[in-house]
Amino acid sequence: MKVVILSGYGGSVLPEEFKVDYSNPLWRFDKGLIHQIESKDWFSLSDEDDSSGIGFYCQEISDGMEYLYPTPDDSTSFSIFCIIDVDIKRPWCIEEYDGSEYIKYLDDYKCISKELNFYQC
Repeated sequence: MKVVILSGYGGSVLPEEFKVDYSNPLWRFDKGLIHQIESKDWFSLSDEDDSSGIGFYCQEISDGMEYLYPTPDDSTSFSIFCIIDVDIKRPWCIEEYDGSEYIKYLDDYKCISKELNFYQC
């Protein structure tokens, strides 16, 4: 299943053109949003013909695509987000560290004591 995560540090948001309703906790799974992001014209970071220095970039990562979108006020600063494939057959959640989100699979927990309901990551 494809999921949008905000992978840039510092607590970024998606660019305004994608009109995301963050009050809906399911916004990350919206197929229309994912299609809108994927169908936008992006430069691959490996493209050598982009001489402008300012653009909407994407690069392939191990489990999906990462997108870099220049912030409107500062062309040297980017919003960074990803569309990644999540294995929904496994328990998972979205974790955050310093504003950067990532997928954490919960089946990595090992039960140490059933009596105490104590687990180790």
